[in-house]
Amino acid sequence: YVSGHPLNDYDLEIKYFTNTAVTELNNLDELKNKREITFAGILREVTHAQSRTGSPFGKFTIEDLEGTHTMTIFSKTYTSIKEHLQTGYFVYCRAMVGEKMYANEKGERELELKLTEMMLLEGVMDKYSKGIIFSIKVEDVDEEFCSTIETLTNKHKGKSTIAIVVED
Repeated sequence: YVSGHPLNDYDLEIKYFTNTAVTELNNLDELKNKREITFAGILREVTHAQSRTGSPFGKFTIEDLEGTHTMTIFSKTYTSIKEHLQTGYFVYCRAMVGEKMYANEKGERELELKLTEMMLLEGVMDKYSKGIIFSIKVEDVDEEFCSTIETLTNKHKGKSTIAIVVED
């Protein structure tokens, strides 16, 4: 990318609300002990289709700053997130690693990534952040600082709390 990766605009969301890089999704054995997997990226190569039995499914490639991963989703999962499955969308995903419903030819139940939520990345901060904490040195607190904070918080009212920790 000439002017930086498109995901750079979501640095905070990715840093604070994800716990897995997209490339890590290629090794489910290493992820199976995580209670929940969260990752984010831009959707590439999205396909909407129907199985031979008429059930809808989707296939997509998700890209983050480290690489890509391709996923196929079926039935209820597909139906619940299909509105977000558009090429170029920036998405946030929650998932779990679990055993597949059916065993393979060897009688083993392989691991699969089960997507539990997909939402637009731009909504993550509003949905999951509880607040923000600023730390400031006591010598930096003056009339101008207090006035600026008051102006900004009045101009940009939101649902999140703000805490200011004054340090010696």
